[in-house]
Amino acid sequence: MQTRARRGCMFGRSARWRSRTRNGAALNDRFSKIQATFVELFQNVDAVALVVLKGHLLIEEALDTILRKFVYHPEFLSDARLSFAQKIEIARSISLDEHNNEMWALVKAINSLRNELAHSLGSEKRSQKTERVVELYLKLLEDRETAARHKGEPEEHVLMWATGLCIGFLSEFVQEVDRFRSVVDTLDRAINPHRHIKKHPG
Repeated sequence: MQTRARRGCMFGRSARWRSRTRNGAALNDRFSKIQATFVELFQNVDAVALVVLKGHLLIEEALDTILRKFVYHPEFLSDARLSFAQKIEIARSISLDEHNNEMWALVKAINSLRNELAHSLGSEKRSQKTERVVELYLKLLEDRETAARHKGEPEEHVLMWATGLCIGFLSEFVQEVDRFRSVVDTLDRAINPHRHIKKHPG
């Protein structure tokens, strides 16, 4: 009985060992694939991803500047945890004349491409969304010669120009907000002078 028990125990240990060995081999194989992908990704710099991700940050900073300048208590905006898409729509809603400008479509297209790059390493939609950004950018260019020249440039260069165009557009928007705030502040000083009385210490 003891011999059978020992044999059963040995067989059980052997089965567990084989199972662990198979699982270990599978894990090692999976790790090797991840390691190979890691080396491939960092060995070659993805210029398109670099341009889009950094450009997206600059565009978001411009949107944040617009919203913070427009409101009187910007500290509450942080608690709202607005997404990039929400910031776009709020910015459009406060624009006096540029709410239907085609530039917003380009800003949205860059955001869509950025999201694709940020959430998937080998996205099938990457090429399609890149082409969309390039198409919108070339369409917005008034100078046909410049547009024709850009068509032959590498994608990362065209995406850089597209990002720059968005930042230029939003910079003009910042100036529009500054003018609006100047008018409101002037009216406020006239209507509510008590808000602007400087309190002297002691």
